[in-house]
Amino acid sequence: MTHSNNLSETARSAITQQLEARPTLAGQSARSAGKKIEIAESLPVWTLSADLGEAQEDDLDRVAVSAGQWHLQIHHDDSPEEFVIAVNDGTGDETWRVRATFSSPLAKQIDEALKSIDHRAISKLRLLVVPSRQIYALWFKKDGVSYVLVAYMPNRHERHLRYKHHYGGKDFLTALKQTERIKGLPAPPVERSRQNDRVRKRLRDWAPKCLTDCVLKRLTERRENLRWGLLTLGTVAALGLCACWVAHTGPARPPPTGSVSVDLTTKWLVVEAVIVVAWVFVGCFAYRRPDGIFIDDRYRISLSRFQWVVWAALLFGAYFTESVWNISHGYSIPRLQPDLLKLMGIVVTAPVISNVIVDHKKSDSSRSSSAPGARPTFPTLPTPAPAAGLPAQIGSIDRNVTPSEASWADLYLGEEVANRNVVDVSRLQKLIITLLLVITYCEMLWEQLGHVVVAAAAKSTPSVGAAMPSVDTGFLWLLGISYGAYLAYKATPKTPSS
Repeated sequence: MTHSNNLSETARSAITQQLEARPTLAGQSARSAGKKIEIAESLPVWTLSADLGEAQEDDLDRVAVSAGQWHLQIHHDDSPEEFVIAVNDGTGDETWRVRATFSSPLAKQIDEALKSIDHRAISKLRLLVVPSRQIYALWFKKDGVSYVLVAYMPNRHERHLRYKHHYGGKDFLTALKQTERIKGLPAPPVERSRQNDRVRKRLRDWAPKCLTDCVLKRLTERRENLRWGLLTLGTVAALGLCACWVAHTGPARPPPTGSVSVDLTTKWLVVEAVIVVAWVFVGCFAYRRPDGIFIDDRYRISLSRFQWVVWAALLFGAYFTESVWNISHGYSIPRLQPDLLKLMGIVVTAPVISNVIVDHKKSDSSRSSSAPGARPTFPTLPTPAPAAGLPAQIGSIDRNVTPSEASWADLYLGEEVANRNVVDVSRLQKLIITLLLVITYCEMLWEQLGHVVVAAAAKSTPSVGAAMPSVDTGFLWLLGISYGAYLAYKATPKTPSS
């Protein structure tokens, strides 16, 4: 491939010396393996602002702004493995400074885009970055006309943009305006300021300015606590209404002779719906996603959280319904059988052990998929925050950069960097068995709650009234073996040790 020569040999030499003085783990590994490390393409970085929807210009030259830094591709034996962000602190070529070095798949994606361009027929090759859309593209001129070729973008933009497609400058801006901003990144406080302006305008007529500012400050500071408090009160109120509804179901007093059957399935489903809606709001408040309650601190949808939340909702909803009905009709609180307590013990203990394993792997800095065989005694550059949408890690554990990157595929894909794109059989079997057992227990609850017996001798007969269905030994063994196999496989390192 033709290497661009936008930087002078003096500037390249200054940057090379800094890279040799402070190599990354990947660079140390390549150097110890005898690989040749060199600077390949050097591209000036230009950016587009977040206000694409309000931009009226269709000329890319007027909308794009220079970032004042350069992107340099780093090759290990002609293989793009890293890239460098460099800036010039002065006016001479000797004043170039390396701001950050990244070992990232983005280097290969940019290299593939560069290979699809005829370098002899183009001019002014630049790297165009759209931070609000997490898009990296090549911007160049051909016969005086601007063209853009997308090198990287999140999958959600594929409806409007295509990889390695030569867009005209105007066509690219048109397609870019149709894409959505990536959620999870800090949004500009435009809407909040407009809302505060409306509140200030309403208060201005009857309150002094000091009181107005005080009210706005209190509203801003307590907004988070207020919505969580309202969610808690709303959930408690909804469960209270459900309790009143359940309490008034069935005969007010036992029949003088014989028995009657009461159906509580509808009430149970409504209670479960209240719990699910409350947890949807929890997810939206925490991560702006309805499934946010399943997202852990690595911004992945956690399998342990998923099974924990599903079992908790199922057992709590059923026990709440049965307890309210029994108490309101003179029966005792449903007794939890020993087998059901064992079930709850397995469900609660497994996620705790799983988190202990994950925390241990997070702190294991001796494992890295990008630098097998690296020697950690060499000085390294501080690791900058990775770009959103690109793979990242904590120790040997895979993580996302923003909550918006969490995917339901995380339930069955590997958790380590080495197997992040591989189906983890232990996780898949745990997911399938958990769903099967949950469905089985739901069927048992449906039968139990659909035929609650109210008899004349109810108070002295243990077999009447609502009760939690017990599970057999095979149920517990299947659940325990599934969780045990999952934890044992999870504890095994997948990333080679350095």
